[in-house]
Amino acid sequence: MRLVKTKKRSERKDWGCPRTKNRSNWCHAWCTPERGVGDCGRVAPHGLLGRTQQAILDSKISRNDSVPVQEPRAVSRPRPLTRRARRRLRVVQLLEARDMAGLRALARKESTVSSTLVACLNELNDVIRWRAIEGLGWVAADMAEADLDRTHDLVRRLFWSMTEECGGTAWHAAEGIGEILTRVPELAPDFTSVLGSHHEEDPFQDGAIWGLRRIASVRPDLVRKQSEVLQDAAVSDRPAKRGHAAAALAYLNLPWAVDVLDRMTSDSAEVQEYDRDEGIMRRTTVGAVAWASLKAIAEPREPDLKRQSG
Repeated sequence: MRLVKTKKRSERKDWGCPRTKNRSNWCHAWCTPERGVGDCGRVAPHGLLGRTQQAILDSKISRNDSVPVQEPRAVSRPRPLTRRARRRLRVVQLLEARDMAGLRALARKESTVSSTLVACLNELNDVIRWRAIEGLGWVAADMAEADLDRTHDLVRRLFWSMTEECGGTAWHAAEGIGEILTRVPELAPDFTSVLGSHHEEDPFQDGAIWGLRRIASVRPDLVRKQSEVLQDAAVSDRPAKRGHAAAALAYLNLPWAVDVLDRMTSDSAEVQEYDRDEGIMRRTTVGAVAWASLKAIAEPREPDLKRQSG
């Protein structure tokens, strides 16, 4: 087994912004700093004064003693939302309602909705994040019908966001890629093996196996070539990774799958699954997922339709 070095992450990188609900490290300057500290608990860049600003303030104070030294405001006036922030708010509202039809209609009017959904992949709320993954697949499918190259570029950008050069902050980009390749299987031959190559990289390994699991439902022939990856994932020390591997094996008709799944049925580790029927998170066990896969193998089914209706 190949050893992978992981970097120790600072706790500050997980704080996120309590206003935008985003885990990104950059500041959107939405809050009013209290003594230079923002709502997130870090030093707020928009609460700092440069030399020129400080000189202007000192000059005003020296000319008029009645001008008070700048203090934190007791009541802050809400800053007007930018167009980008209004669009994100609208997208989040549609995700909260799980209105995929409304989301797709908005994406047809505004081409930047796909980028907003990509940003929502960093949502702290699990339900909103998984609905964003689901919505990204639908929007990408509609986009592909008009311009397949544009969808191809979207997948490439998601892969780029997973690289060290980009900072590797798109923790759930792999799930987004898997959903897009499921909804637009024409792109699956180009990217399935690339997605599988991230199965040992933090923090993408769970998402990479989940992506293979989704692609297996429409293109099992491509995922079958990743059988070694799934075999390693089935004995991983990460419960989510084992659960996704067990679910993927139901589609692949591999000769060793039944034996592996049979051993996994006694695995009592808890995992969280997104219920696509109701759009909520449910808790289950790796063993329960393995049992469901064994039942599916015993009762063969046809692969899912290429693109389901909304």
